[in-house]
Amino acid sequence: GMILVLPVSSEAKEKAKSQLPANVRLALALLIQSPELASLITEPLPASSLVGYGFMLGLIELIHEKPNVTTASLIEHYRGEKEEDFIRKLAQFEHGIPDLGVKNEFLGIIRQLITMAYDLEIDHFLSKAAHEPLAEQEKSELSKLISQKKALTNPA
Repeated sequence: GMILVLPVSSEAKEKAKSQLPANVRLALALLIQSPELASLITEPLPASSLVGYGFMLGLIELIHEKPNVTTASLIEHYRGEKEEDFIRKLAQFEHGIPDLGVKNEFLGIIRQLITMAYDLEIDHFLSKAAHEPLAEQEKSELSKLISQKKALTNPA
């Protein structure tokens, strides 16, 4: 299912919590403006509760399913959906990255986001562990996350 990205409530407190991180917005804008970037993502990305991240995963999946998709057809795909305005804004977003730099910029952001995703998950387990012992399954999940994150930050 689609994940709602835009803040629903106008209260500042809610807004802060549901604020789209700048790097997620940039990744989404780059994907919408250059859908072929999705083909650079060959490994499944880790899950994360980061705002907009689930939407990004859905967008990548959508582009993978329709490899020749264009910006216009993405806008068309979301026509009448609650994300339509958001997609249109991102399609117009001035990111100022030169064409030659887009690919590396995108991959850099994806790496940042994966690291953030791992950090959020790792922190979740660590803060839980501060209050109660982790179950065996949680311990192995945690050590898996830590080693995956290490592999990512220090590529062999």
